[in-house]
Amino acid sequence: MKSLPLSTPYHHIKNHRSRDLYQTPEHPSTYWKKCPVPKNLNSKEDFRQWYSSATTNHCFLSLVEPLRPSQRVMRDNPPRRIHGFIADFDAAVEWAKLENRLLKKCGGEAPTYYARTRSDHLRLIWEFENPVTTDGESAEIFLRGLARELKVESVHAGYDKTSTHPSQYFEIGSDWKPLGGKLSEPFVFHIHATHFRVPKEKSVSIPFDIVAKEIEKQYRHRLNGVLLEIGARVPLFWIDDGVNRIGGQVCEEGVICYSDRAGTPFTSWEEILGRKFVREFRERKLHDILGDTWTDGKYYWITNENRPPFYETKENFITRLTGMGLSMAKPKGKNMSEISEAIFWVNTQRRVDGVGPFIFSPERIVDHGGKRILNTSFIKPTAAAENGETENWPFLNEFFNRFFSPVKGAPFSQLDVFLSWFQRFYHAITRYKKLSGHVMIISGPTGRGKTLLSHRIVGAAVGGHAPASDYLMGRTMFNKALSEAPLWTVDDTTSACSFADNRRFTEMLKRAAANPTVESHAKFFDAQEVEWLGRVMISLNEDPHSLTVVPQLDQSNMDKIIGLQVSQDSVSDFGGDNDHIEKTISRELPFFLHWLDQVYVPPQDLLGGDRYGIKSWFHPVLQNAARDNSPIKVVMETIDLFCKLYRACHPDKIMWQGTVAELLGDMSMMPEITSRNGTIEHERMHRQLKALEESRKMNPDIREMTSFSTGAGTLWVINLDSKFDLRLEESRELATV
Repeated sequence: MKSLPLSTPYHHIKNHRSRDLYQTPEHPSTYWKKCPVPKNLNSKEDFRQWYSSATTNHCFLSLVEPLRPSQRVMRDNPPRRIHGFIADFDAAVEWAKLENRLLKKCGGEAPTYYARTRSDHLRLIWEFENPVTTDGESAEIFLRGLARELKVESVHAGYDKTSTHPSQYFEIGSDWKPLGGKLSEPFVFHIHATHFRVPKEKSVSIPFDIVAKEIEKQYRHRLNGVLLEIGARVPLFWIDDGVNRIGGQVCEEGVICYSDRAGTPFTSWEEILGRKFVREFRERKLHDILGDTWTDGKYYWITNENRPPFYETKENFITRLTGMGLSMAKPKGKNMSEISEAIFWVNTQRRVDGVGPFIFSPERIVDHGGKRILNTSFIKPTAAAENGETENWPFLNEFFNRFFSPVKGAPFSQLDVFLSWFQRFYHAITRYKKLSGHVMIISGPTGRGKTLLSHRIVGAAVGGHAPASDYLMGRTMFNKALSEAPLWTVDDTTSACSFADNRRFTEMLKRAAANPTVESHAKFFDAQEVEWLGRVMISLNEDPHSLTVVPQLDQSNMDKIIGLQVSQDSVSDFGGDNDHIEKTISRELPFFLHWLDQVYVPPQDLLGGDRYGIKSWFHPVLQNAARDNSPIKVVMETIDLFCKLYRACHPDKIMWQGTVAELLGDMSMMPEITSRNGTIEHERMHRQLKALEESRKMNPDIREMTSFSTGAGTLWVINLDSKFDLRLEESRELATV
């Protein structure tokens, strides 16, 4: 069914057991007709069993949008936006007179719609002109305040107070009728501001239930069976004088004393229960208030499971503590104020040696190199759905199946290489496994979705990406954003200007794949070494300028890089603008990830060792680009020219044999070579011949050459066969493999 544009988005679950959340494809005022309730549900129990069944495919609505829109509102997926308010009423309705009655009762804040529930009762729906941004702690407070302001309890009998629960989902009902109302932005935002509450605001007083437990523990034998509660009349149980008659009344702060035996008209809980108890309570209280606060000696870091960690200067931290109810005033007889106590407690109990993101650790405090490091990572990978049927991700299915070009003679497809790489990466992120992986290079025509793949599919799946071109090219040392992102991306705009640039880029890529640590370095902050086992994705066009960034391949890095080529027949028309495509991917991605995570099995021939999980693989076209980006290209061309000239003088020879010194000697007799190269350094020629010998192992089209160590030196054998001469026709054929 094609989705219709909605001015107010509704979300729904298919049944109350499901965690998956969907955006309702059209407005409920018309969609209800497509969602009939089975007629055989004769009782509330029948209805409960039906909506609780995992096989039920219905529509249970909400106007609350959670943090992760692919899953319903839950404890670990709190509300993010509220688009309206739905109120249920469990009382009989005179439907013929209802509309006029509602308009009269609601006055200027008329509902947008009213509808009939399955029980033939009333439901009112107020849509907002603009949504309210909220969080898990303030959402229900706001909805309760909104209900009071709308006076919903007086609109109709039987108002159901669970309507204000953000996690409530309502069966879609029937007979939706418009009333024309819509809550204006000023009205909604005024209520939101009025009822907003600062999270974790704490009182400095001791809760009475804690006091009561401690009194029972210390003085039970003197209470004479009196029930401890606020307002209760009690004996002066803390005075050990043998008198048990009533002498005071309990209040929140202590006991108001009637008897002069107490020596004072009021006795506090600290005097009754002792300073040790109060001190221990204050320590526990400080832990409750500051349990999510850490310090590195310079800043105070605030952590919370629903938002990224952030830091405060000492001045701002004191302001924060004041807002949480702690006092700057030093009480009589005390050495420190409540705020000073809080700062002292953090400095002594919550001290860390450093701060940095550890993406692959769920722990807040990480032991790294014997030091306590505060883990500031806050990535949120996309959670897989409960099923991975391809009918739930048609766009991604077509995109992947057409994306990569076929390769003749390969034991597995390029798609298998990519999916196996992607699966290992997703497992590492979602299961907190320290699994290294290859650098992924993808080259192909423009406008085929290379950046879409790296940014919106892989990046979204693993919890985010960051552009890494400047850092990998050595243009900047500040990499805070990179250390916080599991995926580093390099796009088409990057190119290498020289062999030296390419070599620097190659070394940085090799380090990213092989080194499990990086330095997290932000401006104005000290660098902090952190563990990073993320991935690098490079997207390249096919033009020679773009291909200059393909890293040089040698024995030290050929096992760390994968190079794939996009098909000329890949999807080029994505069926909509960027906004439409991104929404489609966001909707389908959780289902695809279930398939990738639970269903897909990599080919056995592709599996590699424990270090990277799968074998490295490089498309022939990218292999050629890598060779062309290496200094050995010049030596290879020189060797090819030498072979042609040598064959002309020695037509009976099929091999050349000798040392590097003899090779340079023969070359010096050839003006065609000496005029273009000048003097070739002996040691450099030896190193580059070794590099060519290694390249030959990966690419049989390179001229065959073999070295033999004699103990006294190295002998080289070079195949003079003309079949290794580079020809334009062969290059074109190779480029179209």
